Amino acid sequence: MPRLMRDLLSLASCGGFVWMVWTLAFSVTAA
Repeated sequence: MPRLMRDLLSLASCGGFVWMVWTLAFSVTAA
């Protein structure tokens, strides 16, 4: 169970990072 929790946490953090970069790139391109 802890392993699954850790995997989900790492996946969420990675997804958040990608989302942040994508949003930043979109803002720069749209501007």
